[in-house]
Amino acid sequence: MKFIQSERNSVVNRIINFCASDVRIVAMLLSFTFSYWMLYIDPAINLDGILYIGAADNLLRGDIQGAYSLYSWLFYPWLIASVSKLTGLGLESSAHLLTAFFSALLTYTFITLVRDLGGGRTTILIAAFVIIFQPELNETRSSVLRDHGFWAFYLLAILYFVRFCIHPCWRYALAWNLMIIIATLFRIEGVVFLILVPFVFLVYRDWYFLIKIKRFFQVHSLNIVSVIFLFVIALCKKEQFYIYSGRLLEPLSRLSMFWEELTVGINEKIEIVQTMLLNSLSDEYAFTIVLIIPIIIFFDKIVKTMTPLYIVIFGYSIFKKKNYFVKKGFSVFIWVIILNIIMLFVFILPQFFLQSRFVYPLVLILFLMIPFILTDLYNKWKVSKTTNSRYRWLFYILCILLVINSLEGLVSLPGCSDSHVKDAGIWLKNNISPDARLYTNNAKIKYYRGNFRERPSGFRQNITEKQLETIPVNQYDYFALWLKSKNYPDPQKILSVFGTTPIQEFRNRENDVVLIYKRGFNANNSME
Repeated sequence: MKFIQSERNSVVNRIINFCASDVRIVAMLLSFTFSYWMLYIDPAINLDGILYIGAADNLLRGDIQGAYSLYSWLFYPWLIASVSKLTGLGLESSAHLLTAFFSALLTYTFITLVRDLGGGRTTILIAAFVIIFQPELNETRSSVLRDHGFWAFYLLAILYFVRFCIHPCWRYALAWNLMIIIATLFRIEGVVFLILVPFVFLVYRDWYFLIKIKRFFQVHSLNIVSVIFLFVIALCKKEQFYIYSGRLLEPLSRLSMFWEELTVGINEKIEIVQTMLLNSLSDEYAFTIVLIIPIIIFFDKIVKTMTPLYIVIFGYSIFKKKNYFVKKGFSVFIWVIILNIIMLFVFILPQFFLQSRFVYPLVLILFLMIPFILTDLYNKWKVSKTTNSRYRWLFYILCILLVINSLEGLVSLPGCSDSHVKDAGIWLKNNISPDARLYTNNAKIKYYRGNFRERPSGFRQNITEKQLETIPVNQYDYFALWLKSKNYPDPQKILSVFGTTPIQEFRNRENDVVLIYKRGFNANNSME
C-alpha cells in the first residue's frame, strides 16, 4: 500500500511539475480557446468595434482623412488593417484575432508577474486559474476593444518595471519604456503611468539620490527621444502634425476640462440635491451627499468587476495585514493602485459615470495579490487536515465558490446575444438593393448590411410608442426595428405606423427581436 501511495504521489508531483514549467503556454492556449468560445456565444460585433472596423477599412483604401473622421486615435484601426492585409482575413476576423492574442499575452504576463513578485509553483498554478477564468475578462473576449491591447501592454510594462526595480539594467528600462508607450498608443491614459510610475523611486531608501536620478532617466530614455522626434516633426510639418496627432494632447485638455466640469458640475448637482431631496433645514448636507455618490460608484464598479468573492478574499489579506510580494515589487504595487484610483475619480467626478472596463487596469493590479492569498489559504488547509476540521470544510466551500464564480463569464447559451441582429443585417445585405434607403435604430444592423464607412448617427436606441410616430416613413424604403422584449411597443401601434406586417423577423432566446418592414408592402397581395 505504501508503494502504491508513493507511486501515486510521484505521478501527481510529475503532473504538477510539468504544468508549473509550461503553465504559461498552456494558459495561453486556453485563453485562445476561451476567446473563440465567447465569440461563438456572441458573434455580433460590439458598437465600439464598428468605429474601429470602419476606420481600418478607410485605412486599407488609403483614406486617412476618412479614417480620422471616424476615429481620431488610429493605432488600433491600423493594427486591424495590417493584420487583415498580412493574413488575408476580413477586418472583423482580424480584429477578433488581435483580441485573442492580446488576451493570451495578458494571461502570460500576469502569470509571469506573479512569479517575479515571489510566487512559487503552487502560486503560479493558482495565478493561471485566476486570470484564465476571470469573469470580466471572459465577458469582453468577444468584443472588439482597444482596451485588450492596453491591458496587455500596460501589465507587460509593469512587469518590466518591477524587474528593473529589482535588477536595474538598460534592458529592463528600455523594455518598460517601450511597452508603456505601446500601451499609450491604445489608450491615452497610458501617458499617466508613463510619466508618473517612475516617481516610486523616491521611496527607495537603499538608493542614493544620484542613483535615483540616473534610474529615472533610464526608464524615461525612450520618452526623451520620442519627445525630441515629435518636436522635430511638429516644426517641419505643423499642419499635418496638428491634423493627425489625434488625441496626443488629450491629457492636458482633459485636465483643463476636468476642473471646469468639476466646479460647474458639482454646483449643479448640489442645487439638484437641495431642491429634489432636502429641505431648508437639511440642505447643508447636499455637498456631503454629492461627494459620497462618486465613492459609491467607484466601489460598485470595483465589486462588480472583481466579483464579491474575490473582494472577500482580498479583504482577508488586508485584515491579516500581510505583504506577499518582494519589497520593491510591493512599492510599485501600491503606487500603481494610487495612480489608478486618482485617474478613476477624474473620470467619475465630472459626470458621475464610469464604464466597467475603465476599472480593469486597477483590478488587474489588485488581482496580483489573489494567487498569493489563495496559496496561503491552501497551505493552512494542508496543515488543518489533521488539526482543524472546521477550517478544512470552509476551504472546500471556498473552492466550490471559486469554480462557480469562475465559470460565470463562460457559461451562456448561444442565441441569448445579438446574433439575431447580425442575422438581420446579413439578410438585408443579401436581399435588398444597396441603393435602398434603410431606417434602423441599431448601428449593428447597418454595419452588417455594409454601411460602416461613415460614423453612425444613433448607435442603439430603444423605440417607444411616441418615437414610432416620428419615424419619417415616406423617406425610407425599408425599416429594421430593433426591439427589446422588455420595452416592446403595442403591436397595433406598429401596424398603424407601417400599415403592414413585417416581411422578416429575427429573434434570440430572450425574445428580443428585429422586425423588417418594406414600405408599400402588402402581405395579402404577396400571398396571392
